[in-house]
Amino acid sequence: MKRAIIIAVVAVILSIPLTSSAQTCSSPININALLPSMRLNAVKNALLNYASHPEGDHYELCFIMDEMELTSTQLGTSFKLETVPAETKDVYVTGFKIKSNSSDPINVPIFVADNQGTGTVYLKNIAFSNVKNGLKLEGTGKVEVGSYNDNKTVITGDSAKSGACIDVKSPGAVLSGVQASSCHEGVKVDADNVMVKDESVVMGNHIGIHVLSGRKVASVEKSKIYFNDDGDSASLLRNDGIRLDDPPMHEIVFYDVVSNELVDISDGEDPIEYKGRNAYMLLNIPEGKTGKVEFYVSEDAGCGLGVESHANGQPCALVGGMTNPVSVASTDLSQGPIDVTLPPEYYDKNLVALYSDPERGTAGISRQFKLSDQGVVAFVANPYDIPTSGGAVDAGTTGSSDDDDDSDSATTGASSMGGEGAMAEGGSGIIGAANAAGGCGGGSSLMGLAWHDASLGGILWCLLLALGSIASMRMVQVKVRRKQ
Repeated sequence: MKRAIIIAVVAVILSIPLTSSAQTCSSPININALLPSMRLNAVKNALLNYASHPEGDHYELCFIMDEMELTSTQLGTSFKLETVPAETKDVYVTGFKIKSNSSDPINVPIFVADNQGTGTVYLKNIAFSNVKNGLKLEGTGKVEVGSYNDNKTVITGDSAKSGACIDVKSPGAVLSGVQASSCHEGVKVDADNVMVKDESVVMGNHIGIHVLSGRKVASVEKSKIYFNDDGDSASLLRNDGIRLDDPPMHEIVFYDVVSNELVDISDGEDPIEYKGRNAYMLLNIPEGKTGKVEFYVSEDAGCGLGVESHANGQPCALVGGMTNPVSVASTDLSQGPIDVTLPPEYYDKNLVALYSDPERGTAGISRQFKLSDQGVVAFVANPYDIPTSGGAVDAGTTGSSDDDDDSDSATTGASSMGGEGAMAEGGSGIIGAANAAGGCGGGSSLMGLAWHDASLGGILWCLLLALGSIASMRMVQVKVRRKQ
């Protein structure tokens, strides 16, 4: 790519160290001190010649600049920082601020950070507004985007919500305390092991966070993702918050102990109400791993949103007054249910949860649920850990009992191994819950990773399913015993 290098006065002007409420720099690059006609090339040259700005054991491009408004005529190619493969030092870029002109908008990404070295590129207090495409992260090296002196990196799209605020193609990229809004995609994830964390805000986009097919371990933690809506009435709003091109096999599955069946996690947006009973969540945590569950408020009033913004069934405020996220180890969960109590101030509020683990990342946004009388959420690994509305159920049986009788007969349906009805994947009943929670043979994960649950409880459960299959072929009636 042709690069013009302007010499002498058009080169970067270095000024004495400056301190302001916006940022503090050791050796700032004062773009504001240049004539307006010289500023564009000064920024380009600083990025091109980053190695000319050493600061201790790293390089530092600390811009002192007001927002620079540019047209597509002025910026036909992106600003670009490209490190060489032999680069071992970190590179810091702070205070870079660009606005795209509305009448002649810029069509290319405003800034491309292409890290080919072994050091990390840090982008802090970056501000791009009215853009079609904002920030693009590339290369084999690590890139981290975040805040500087409490000033977030803020990328705002145009009124048409045209492109991606942040397009991530750099493996292991970290977005920490960023804000991405008014884009088609707030964060487009096209790399593995990408993390969005630390009070990042992704709101008002068509799609909040979009994880493309084949990408592994995309994780979201302690971030607000709300008011994202692609305008398609056929798609669930929570999937507009976090959209996974590869369907997850480890998302949170709700179980209703009154109806003794799974709650359809893919149907509707109305909250699941748990009145006078625990909210049971089936978690499928890989053997020997520790997963995390985060609880969020998901309602307009509870998040202080104005009339122009809505939660859309998405996480807009982290539940406080408790340890959040909650860490859940597979070894602990295999011993039985784990109860978590939410504070009373969150009763009767619409809540959502995010589940993540280090092997498969985040499984998207759960369906909304509401705790009306008590704030207990019980995590379980297998459906046989869940009591029915009347008490415990014999393992390997399905069906319901008459509340007036001590016991009654129920005929098992088709087996989970190739059968139909209640035991098929996504069906109702306890065996349906087992399938939705992962079944016996393991399956593909959120990002296509293979996994197998070899826990003793899982093996016993599969043996019970096999016995149930034989029984179902004989149409043998079994008894359902309930504790009174």
